Amino acid sequence: MASEHFAGFDIHDATYKRVNDQPIDLSILVPKQIQPGPRPVLVKFHGGGLVTGSRLYKDWFHTWILQYATRHSAIIVTPDYRLLPESKGLDILEDIQDFWRWTEHQLPRFLGSFNLEADLKHILATGDSAGGWLAAQSAFERPDLVKATIGQYPMLDLRAPHYTQAYEKHPCGAPMLDNLIVDNAIRAVKPGRICTSAEPPERSDIVFSAFQHGRFGELLGQDRRLYPMERLEDMKGFKMPPMLIIHGSEDSAVPVEGSENFVKQCKELQPDTEVKLVVQKGDHGFDGVNTLEDEWLSNALGLVTKAWL
Repeated sequence: MASEHFAGFDIHDATYKRVNDQPIDLSILVPKQIQPGPRPVLVKFHGGGLVTGSRLYKDWFHTWILQYATRHSAIIVTPDYRLLPESKGLDILEDIQDFWRWTEHQLPRFLGSFNLEADLKHILATGDSAGGWLAAQSAFERPDLVKATIGQYPMLDLRAPHYTQAYEKHPCGAPMLDNLIVDNAIRAVKPGRICTSAEPPERSDIVFSAFQHGRFGELLGQDRRLYPMERLEDMKGFKMPPMLIIHGSEDSAVPVEGSENFVKQCKELQPDTEVKLVVQKGDHGFDGVNTLEDEWLSNALGLVTKAWL
């Protein structure tokens, strides 16, 4: 049960914005044994291909993230956001911007009602899969707030054939799905209605079909700001906060080559940015079994821990 998964935390919910009178919410997870004084903040964006997932979906809220927050007595903030295809990529980008404005201006007041205090000078942005895209976008949008980022098998190279060309592929072991799944999802969109959360496997077939038939860009949109590789090109001279990427070598949903390409381009265009890629054997979500006791993970986190705290 999710309640058992988060047993070490007190959870508080808040609405950080509304769209057409529909709330978009976030949850704040406070370690039960939190230390006194201003505490660092760990922002966690959920994955799901920007189509499915929710902020407290426990299967994608891996144990080591909770351990990491607990170890440093950090407050976790995890938001929902608008999902495709009811919304477009630029809508999600707008949600990221509004989320960070809320964090900057409203989080201190919200926490104050619980006699808690956040140290906004020490914010880490993390995310798995599509959540890694959100974490990277956060670094582009708010480098003044985000001190470091962690991308778990992040979706970064979205112009790659995996997302843009139709051929046989089996993300997370999925069978080949009908192209009509994407068509039907688009047709079902009702003007003014948004979707901000879904419990997998709900809507996962839309993500997999979009990948298999090369239609992810159709759902996302074509603005260059939505494509991290292109943002790197357009922001030459910009220095991103330190970034750790972990990726499985056999990732069938988000190929590891995307992270390799991003790191290579980052080092070419932003040589002063500290970026580290750690590849481990495994498929998408491989780190679900890991804990901070695993030496490779503990060592990898050193870069961001130093920058974050």
